[in-house]
This record gives sequence, C-alpha cells and structure tokens, in this order.
Amino acid sequence: LIVHEVRAQFRDPAIRSAAFDEAPTNSQRAAMENGLPGDPNDNGKLGWALAGGGTVAPDGSVHFAWAGYERNGGATGAVNLFVSSSDDGGTTWHTSLLDVSGAPPDCSAYRCGWAYLGAQATLAAGGDGTLYALWNAGAADGAAERIYFGRSIDAGRSWSRKQDVSLAPAGVAHAFPAVVAGAAGDVRIAWMDARAQGGTLWNTYLRTSRDGGRTWSGEMDLSTPVSGYSYVFPEGFRYPFGDYFELDIDGRGRTHAV
Repeated sequence: LIVHEVRAQFRDPAIRSAAFDEAPTNSQRAAMENGLPGDPNDNGKLGWALAGGGTVAPDGSVHFAWAGYERNGGATGAVNLFVSSSDDGGTTWHTSLLDVSGAPPDCSAYRCGWAYLGAQATLAAGGDGTLYALWNAGAADGAAERIYFGRSIDAGRSWSRKQDVSLAPAGVAHAFPAVVAGAAGDVRIAWMDARAQGGTLWNTYLRTSRDGGRTWSGEMDLSTPVSGYSYVFPEGFRYPFGDYFELDIDGRGRTHAV
C-alpha cells in the first residue's frame, strides 16, 4: 500500500479526480516488499493490500484504512483490517489492527471478482478529532459478513470494542460500508445488506448518531425503487449493482448519499 502526498495545483477537474493506475516503480515495489519509509504497511508477508477509506482529522493528521489479504488472487485466506496514521505529513506511520475477517464469501455465480464481498473499512473524523470506522467482516471463511462500528479517541492507536450496528437477522450478507462525521458526536453510517427476499435482493440502509455511536437511530432504507432498470424491484435490487458509495453532510446538516 503506497501513500502519495500530492501538492500540485491541478486546474483541470478531470486531472484533479484522476486515479493512480500506473504500474508500481521499482522503488515502490521495494517499499511494498520491505516496508520502506512512506509505506504504512511494514508487514511484507501479507499477500495483497487493498485501500479502503481515508480521512484527515482537524489537527491535520491523516488516517487510512486498508485490508491485508493473506493470500492474493483468491478468496482463501484471512483478511486483516488495518488503520495506518501519520501526524507528520506521512514521514512516519503507526498502524493498528482493527479486525480480522475470514475469507470473502463466494459470489462467482454472479460474475463477481474474488474480493467483491470481502472485508473493507472506511473512516471519518469528527469535529472533535474522534475517528470513526465502519467495516464489514466475517467470523469464518466464506461466511456472510456483518457491519461493525468502532471509534478511536487517541488518533487511531487504539479502538473501542466493535459494535454490530445492523438490525438484520443473523446470516444475512452485509458489505460496502460508508461513514461520515460532522460536529462532535455527529456520525452517520450506511451499508448494503441482503436481508430482503431470502437473501436474493439487496438494499442500502442508513443510521445516525448524535453521541459518537453510543446510541443509534432506527434504520432508514435509502434504496427506493426506480423505474427503467431490470435489476431494481420494490423490495430491493439484485446483481449487478455498484459496490462503492459515499456519504457527506452539507452546510445545513443534511445527509447526502451517492
């Protein structure tokens, strides 16, 4: 996992939103293998690292969540969820283990990639500097995964006990977490799960908290049906569907989900 600090002044919106898709350089490969400075992954034994969410706290510290797959190229190994943090612009890093998940559930029948339903984590920083994490993880290899929430009040060095925040029955598949935070204590979370129609249809759910996740609102189903799409039904949506989405809070305190 390589972290870039980009200082250039981009005037072209297309360039500003572009992703880094180039093959890694020799020095980057060495960093990935040996944990060189600037690389928050100092464990070269993990098979594959997939980036999750990132956030910048009010004090300027940066925090990234990422998944370390113990066996790359197939859903057969444990998935270690980490948070790597830096308070000196990326010169040095400290990394904490957030959770360990079993290997991802198999959805190849729907032409999914091997890590499509795999564990991933997202982050947000509140106005008081509290870090919030939302992630999906499974208790066993191939098992349906749940959605968990945690907070850190020491810049990501330690995390609260994880909290299962979904009201879906046990055994329901969960994936694709999203989290955003506002003023102190204001945190909003969303995810997708397949509780509808015996696990064949997915929906997107939102919950909010005013006390940093100690208590939560009820669930709101955001995925109301839209006409003109063969995979969207009044009860939910089926494969294929987008596996990433995002939350934000506007200046009037309203939640926006994309």
